[in-house]
Amino acid sequence: CYYFLSSGINAEWPLRPGNSPLSVSYLLAIQSMSGFGISFGNTSAYVALAQNGDVSVIANSAGERSTSTVVALEEGEVLTATPALQMQTRQPQNAVGNLKNLIQPEKFEHACKGQACKFEGDKDDVKVSFQNSTKKSVSTLINHIFQNLKETADSSLGNEKHEVVLAVPLSASNNYKDLLKSCATSAGFDVVDMIPEPIAALLYYESSEPRVQNGHQLVVRVGGQSTDVSLIKSSAGLYSVVAHNEDFIGGTKFDKEIGKFLCNEFNKKHRVRIEESVRSISKLLRAARETKHMLTLSNTAECRVESLYEGIDMCTPISRPRFETLIQGDITKLMNVIRSTRSSTTHDIGTVVLCGSGSLVSKLSSLISSEFPNSLILNRVPGEVVVQGAARHLLTLHSYPEARSKLELEEMGGILTASLSTVSEEIAVVVDGKDNLVIRAGTPLPHHTQMSLAEGAGGSLAVRAGQTTLVESKIPEDTGDLDLQLEISETGTCELVLKDCGSGERSTMVIPVTGGS
Repeated sequence: CYYFLSSGINAEWPLRPGNSPLSVSYLLAIQSMSGFGISFGNTSAYVALAQNGDVSVIANSAGERSTSTVVALEEGEVLTATPALQMQTRQPQNAVGNLKNLIQPEKFEHACKGQACKFEGDKDDVKVSFQNSTKKSVSTLINHIFQNLKETADSSLGNEKHEVVLAVPLSASNNYKDLLKSCATSAGFDVVDMIPEPIAALLYYESSEPRVQNGHQLVVRVGGQSTDVSLIKSSAGLYSVVAHNEDFIGGTKFDKEIGKFLCNEFNKKHRVRIEESVRSISKLLRAARETKHMLTLSNTAECRVESLYEGIDMCTPISRPRFETLIQGDITKLMNVIRSTRSSTTHDIGTVVLCGSGSLVSKLSSLISSEFPNSLILNRVPGEVVVQGAARHLLTLHSYPEARSKLELEEMGGILTASLSTVSEEIAVVVDGKDNLVIRAGTPLPHHTQMSLAEGAGGSLAVRAGQTTLVESKIPEDTGDLDLQLEISETGTCELVLKDCGSGERSTMVIPVTGGS
């Protein structure tokens, strides 16, 4: 079970306006700071500006809100962004993508598939060999991407060292995080924190969508190369990852299915085999990607490629139903991953968050809506949700300046979190012999939570720390519905407040608990 403290120090940070009053110091802090959130993917990267208490995705020098993470080599010069994407079409052997997966050993072999360039070295020290025998390490190529992202950031705030929060995969290793942080630092960023991608997506919506409530949430990220589904329990800024599953299904897989269809149509019509030309296939896949985007907006699209093969142009119409038929197998696999993750809990799923550009496929969002008819489905600009959540986290860190001086990043169950006081052993509120509220060991302090007890819920109430019962009390028979609030201070003192909803009477118990660690 992993935990991530959204506020950096205070589990009661008001994620949604109206949850609790915003302090003057909080408002002044977020109004006076600026910085960025960055998400780095296999196919594209985003930069979001955090300024004046708000976040927004900013465009690069080409006017595009996303930046391609393909890197190419032309006559010894390293190309990034749109020029690299164009080079990938003209000379696939001199371009490389999937860099995010190439630095994750467990995904390395899959990341190499379908790439025209060659790879040398072991999984921990990968080098890309381009057509002209030039070799570049993957970390060097990622460095060039972050230099491009720094130029995008500088266009908004000037050429200086900007603070940044990086979004990283939930399953990312320490080596991955260290490499990404090193590349960002070399480019001129000051990396103040890293946040898991699904947590960033939730944080964005919890700060901007009043309908999102505490409870079990499902985050479905369909990226360019892979899909990951995370079941997360959120409570007052504390996130517990209940289950997480991944599969190599993404937007690029959808592109390839469209490409196969277009290739067969073209071959049959002109009696050729364009598979023999790497350049033609590269051009076809780029056109397939554009066609896929058009089909998210309309029911039909026309795929056009000039001089696709031996001077022959291609012009082939494709309908959305045809597209959905082509990717039906992949959609079925994706839904199975979602169902498998959802089965990890019997609780209701309050919110389903869709992120990643692959989730724009209408068939997928329709099936998810049918699968979770009683859940709130959120899919607003899915490609930008994660990076805006990372930028929002930077605002949160600045809202507690007293925490910044003692913020130290450490590894906790695979997720970076703040080095803070934590509950040293499990604390439970026991009603009539059964655990009704459990605060697990490792929960950051201070911590505040509350629950309701229906009339006649039980005859006894106790607080347990580990195997030791700290206090026990009887609940009078004439007691109506109860509101229970439990607050644990950073020093480890536990305060239990009971309020009778009918009479308004309150009783408070202060319990010393073996302290934070």
